[in-house]
Amino acid sequence: TDVSDGLPVRHVKRVLPSRHDEARVYVTQTGIDQDDFTPRVHVSEDGGATWRDLSAGLPPGCANVLREDPSDERLLYLGTTQGVYVSMDRGEPWASLCEGLPCVSVEDLELHPERPLLIAGTHGRSAYALDIAPLRELLAEDLARTELHLFDLAAALLPRPRDDRNDLDLATRVDARVSWWSDGAAAVRVAVEDDEGEVLFTHEAPARRGLGRVRWDLTVGDREEQGVYFIPGRVHVAPGLYRVRAVAGEAEVEGTLPVGNRPDRPGGRRRGPR
Repeated sequence: TDVSDGLPVRHVKRVLPSRHDEARVYVTQTGIDQDDFTPRVHVSEDGGATWRDLSAGLPPGCANVLREDPSDERLLYLGTTQGVYVSMDRGEPWASLCEGLPCVSVEDLELHPERPLLIAGTHGRSAYALDIAPLRELLAEDLARTELHLFDLAAALLPRPRDDRNDLDLATRVDARVSWWSDGAAAVRVAVEDDEGEVLFTHEAPARRGLGRVRWDLTVGDREEQGVYFIPGRVHVAPGLYRVRAVAGEAEVEGTLPVGNRPDRPGGRRRGPR
């Protein structure tokens, strides 16, 4: 049965039947072979009898692949030639998930069956994974309408020493991950402070509606003494609690970042807020 009446005459990239409603189906299309870079995403709520356009607000480029979140029908993920986008309300509107992702065509998306991860495969033959637990939290607590929200901060872990020469096994370090949601009205500035208010790390993200994330490697500068094997090292912070502030325009939020030791790691050199 031909159900394409109401769709543009363009190449169909993906057809996605909804896992939440058997009458619902999504279609992504491309006209790139005709020099048409208009994003095309449509949904039918009646098995293909009628179609509704969901592409409003997307940047120019091909819409390659769409996925539904299994936990909430409102949460959609879209891979395009300009990165990954998310919708909190079934395609109206879209927000960027491109923070930390190269501007590259995303050809496929998959959701991890056991962990809250969105996995993106790119045209550059690379794979990226994004923790989507914050997005699910946004919907569960209806936070997507707020100007700025800082998600709970997971504990970061300092690296374990390899030997008694202060040579650290950096592969054992768990970096601090700071995640926020912004309505895009202003740039977002993130700062990490110790208990005396000294700023140890800063990051500024451009004004863009969507989820943002930055990593901090728990370091605050170069070591003064010579590192092992004549390799210069970095000074790591000490275990403790650190204050994280996020500011966007007039909105300001803050949270507490726990930093802990790996087993057998000696104490560090700085202390955070008690």
